[in-house]
Amino acid sequence: MSEFVAGPSLRAAVARDGPYGPEELHRLATGIATALAAIHGASVVHRDLKPDNVLIGPEGPRVIDFGIARTSDMSLTTTGHVAGTPAFMAPESVLGARVGPAVDVWAWGAVTLFAATGREPFAEGAARLPVPGGGPEAAGQALTGVAALLHRILAADPDLTALGEPLRGLVARALDKNPEARPDADTVLSTLLGHPSPRGEALLAEGTRTAEGLGPLRALAPPPLAAVAEEAYGALVPADQALVPRILLRMVAPGEGNDDSPRPVPEDELLDGVVDRETAGRVLSGFARADLVVREGETVALAAAALLRAWPRLRGWVDADRAGLRVQRPLTEAARTWDLNGRRPGDLYQGTALETAVGWAATARHHVTLNTLEKAFLDASRALARDRARRRRRLTAALAVLVAVAAASAGLALDQKSSAERQRDVAVARRLAALAETSRSSDPTRAMALSVAAWRLAGVPEARAALYSSLAQPLRRIDPPPPVTADARFDLSGDGRLLAVADAGRAVLWDVAAHRVAGGAQGVAVAPDAVALSPDGRRLAVSGGGRLRVWDLSTGRPLGPAFGNGALEMTFGPDGRRLAVLAPGHRGQVWEALRGVELLDVRDERAEGVAVSARRAAVLLDDGRFRLYEPAAGRSGSGRSGSVRSGSVRSGSGGSDLEHSGSEHSGGARRLPAPAGGRGDAVAFSPDGRTLAVGRGGNVAFWDLSTGRRRGAVLEGASAEWLAYGDGGRLVLTFDRTGVGLWSADGGGLLAYSTPEDTTGMPDIRVATGEAGGPVLRYLLSGGRVATVDAAAGARSTAVSPSAVAAAFAPGARTLAVSPAGAGPVLSDPVSGARLGPSLGGTPAGALAFASDGRTLASVPYASVSHASVSRPDEARGSGDTATVSLSLWSVPDGRPLRRIPIARAASVGGLAAGGHVLAAAPVAGDYEPVRVWDLSSGLEVPVPRRTGWDVMAVSPDGRVLVVGGRDATLVDLVAGTSTGRPFGPVLDGVRSIAFSPDGSVIATGFHEAGVALWDARTLRRAGTLAPEKGRFDDVVALAYSPDGRLIATGGTSGEVRLWDAAARSPLGLPYAVHAGPVLALAFGADGRYLYSAGKDGTLRRYTMDPQRAAAEVCARAGGGLGDDDWRRLVPEAPYRKVC
Repeated sequence: MSEFVAGPSLRAAVARDGPYGPEELHRLATGIATALAAIHGASVVHRDLKPDNVLIGPEGPRVIDFGIARTSDMSLTTTGHVAGTPAFMAPESVLGARVGPAVDVWAWGAVTLFAATGREPFAEGAARLPVPGGGPEAAGQALTGVAALLHRILAADPDLTALGEPLRGLVARALDKNPEARPDADTVLSTLLGHPSPRGEALLAEGTRTAEGLGPLRALAPPPLAAVAEEAYGALVPADQALVPRILLRMVAPGEGNDDSPRPVPEDELLDGVVDRETAGRVLSGFARADLVVREGETVALAAAALLRAWPRLRGWVDADRAGLRVQRPLTEAARTWDLNGRRPGDLYQGTALETAVGWAATARHHVTLNTLEKAFLDASRALARDRARRRRRLTAALAVLVAVAAASAGLALDQKSSAERQRDVAVARRLAALAETSRSSDPTRAMALSVAAWRLAGVPEARAALYSSLAQPLRRIDPPPPVTADARFDLSGDGRLLAVADAGRAVLWDVAAHRVAGGAQGVAVAPDAVALSPDGRRLAVSGGGRLRVWDLSTGRPLGPAFGNGALEMTFGPDGRRLAVLAPGHRGQVWEALRGVELLDVRDERAEGVAVSARRAAVLLDDGRFRLYEPAAGRSGSGRSGSVRSGSVRSGSGGSDLEHSGSEHSGGARRLPAPAGGRGDAVAFSPDGRTLAVGRGGNVAFWDLSTGRRRGAVLEGASAEWLAYGDGGRLVLTFDRTGVGLWSADGGGLLAYSTPEDTTGMPDIRVATGEAGGPVLRYLLSGGRVATVDAAAGARSTAVSPSAVAAAFAPGARTLAVSPAGAGPVLSDPVSGARLGPSLGGTPAGALAFASDGRTLASVPYASVSHASVSRPDEARGSGDTATVSLSLWSVPDGRPLRRIPIARAASVGGLAAGGHVLAAAPVAGDYEPVRVWDLSSGLEVPVPRRTGWDVMAVSPDGRVLVVGGRDATLVDLVAGTSTGRPFGPVLDGVRSIAFSPDGSVIATGFHEAGVALWDARTLRRAGTLAPEKGRFDDVVALAYSPDGRLIATGGTSGEVRLWDAAARSPLGLPYAVHAGPVLALAFGADGRYLYSAGKDGTLRRYTMDPQRAAAEVCARAGGGLGDDDWRRLVPEAPYRKVC
């Protein structure tokens, strides 16, 4: 975590203000050099210095972001591993060589040159570098992209003419290709200061003074207009807040639709009975100080028209009173004219104008108040109308007309009031939905409550989308820690319910949900380096001052003496008795925590982590390997029971295992054979210590430590840089710096969650079960905040099989068929998740399809063709040997075999599709063969035009049309016997999924980067597009329509499921990131209240689509709706409603 710096990055400052001048450049270079000297003085190498990591604050430049920094006690960079930003990487980093502080000096020179020129030093110039070592043909070629940039770093010299001395010579030395020839940071700083200065604190102090005062060349960008307005509004007392709409709405001129504009208002108009002078002064002064309103002579006005669109609260007031503002503006001008002309009767309202104004003033006003002049004008107009009426009383007909008009006016007034209330509720609902979306990552509980309130007020699409987003958002709440300083260190208990904080010599055990102290201790290290909390939350290990000590947080007393030589990282074993420590000096250690007895000490410069169980320990190396040890038993009083040292082999010396001289010492620590060949990016011991989970190559495998053999299923797609068990070994947690995965230890994926904040470094993630709504994850955010994530947010999960190769839903989601990787298909009830009998045969199915009535299932044997890996027919290959493949038909739900249909001269079948009374198959014999179609009732083949098939096909609901996907898509009219090639035009990435609307009038086709296209089934013209979000591409491999055709669900290879409004062509809420792997099938229930999905991870998910039920579920997750105070603050224009 870095300090907050109120200023832009160097890159942003240069982009906005241009390159730095000589004086500012010298101070900037001095400030950065001072930071590097301090960093290197602490034995730390930054490794990623660049303009984005230099902030220009009021007190000078600040270097931030130590995400990939290393200390001298840690392996700086393994040979062959590249770390940093390419444009500012030193040659040794480009080559993957071992790096040291010289890489930061190179980056200092490159950043300084960037500040002087506004260009990256090795950006492409007028001529590109030729490919080195090429012959005549290669001489004309040129490297491009990152390859060209890295080549220029290695071979080219930058242009330094923009620099004056002494910077030019100093930058030239800093950018020397040989790291040994570069000056160190202290030399750079002393040279910039102009005279030999003493090293250490005096040098840094002089550098800091020189760089002080270098701020942004221009003022910082202003905060968002809405935030400024909310701050000004919030600074007022509630009584003044209630009068703000009266004042500001008089400054609005309503336009056509929402095209509103500011209106200058004379101050006497505001003070004429609208508000008193003191209140007006306070409100206008507050908004004027925020530059939201301006005074021009005797008038006040909104400072910018943008405020009308940028501030949701003001927009809501305007929308609620829009109809009334269109009445009031002419009324205001008419009253002013009447007064200026001596209040003549001829200037008064009469007829329709009077009726409209009186009706609005009596019943349809929300925030707007009549001033004294306007009231007098209306009173005079009504008096004149009454006087004229009295003179016509003798005319019975006129009286009847007058009565009729009065009745009509009353009805109109009531109708206007009802209409105005509806308009107000719609405006407020949209505003609350927008507020919900902006607060999801910072206050997820409040966002959920806001979405329910928006839906209860008005069922507009924005409110429904917010409601679905509240179901889809895994993040339930973010809880703050107790008050801490910037030096605090944190750790969570085994279930994440308790947070340990070590700060300023005091340890606190904090109940995360209750926000109260649950224990603690005094006298711990004042500036701790690392802490570890035992799984039960009773003991805390603290590293500080080069020593370790364990404290009992229930009594506040230390448990035994201080021991060890400090820790960079540490964690307790499952029983809370052993402590795994990554210590300075590249040492992996295991200690008996309560007595301070060392059980294992492995010294290897590649060591980067330690895992421990009750009997074994694993030391992780930074080259993707690990070692397994049996620590010593531990003898009291020895203080050092087991020591294992690596032989004299350099870090990163290749793939062979290191020799380990002295593997058995006085304490008896032993090196053990490591499963998986000792190769793994992350490891974790099961709670009983019998199983080792090993993450490698995007999968996690489990090894029986007693036999050395694999056990259980492999977690496919479980990318892991860190692993942990939970719930007594039944669950597995993975983390890969982009997100968290939660898995069942028997192979099923439960959650794939991308963390909204950076959690780089040693992760601190816990899983807890037994809570309402299913398992929850808790993990640490910056500053000790604890995030709580629902593992099954918005979707009930059922593990159908450890993994799946194919899946299909019967129409209306009445039945689910899933083919596991190593067994025949199984049938399940999507509602209960229960299996409906034994597997159908013993062979896995590569494709599945239900007949239209859902009572027949077709399957074909598994082959190596799948729509997740094949993009066009000429990529599909079977075994190459033609044979006869049988298509099997099964009775549903009893699973009885009905018929086998042989398909001659085919090695496999790539795809199946059923609809109406027909079944289509795409045989494969080397390449895809022409599609073949059968009548399901008779089993006879139906003649169709010869068109090549593919593994994505769909039949229309009436069985008349077959659509084949792929790059060369085809539409076949099964009744007329005709076909249309490429009905959807040229397709670069191939049609990846197909679905017909319930009435068959629209064909939806899914793509890789183009989202979903909607086509008129009769004319084959494009009817719309469901476009992916900017920069967010997913291979759409599953599609489904709701029974009423209003919703479309899409599923991608990422495992995300997304909802779309079919008419508006817009997404409904956030995507459900629920499957740990591609989505295989989607279907809505027959009544449309639920959506179901099946994934390659073997799980079945159910999503609530009915808004009323969704609102109830969101209320349960949020723990209730908005309270009275929140409602009055957020929705002052509408009476309180209990929404949960």
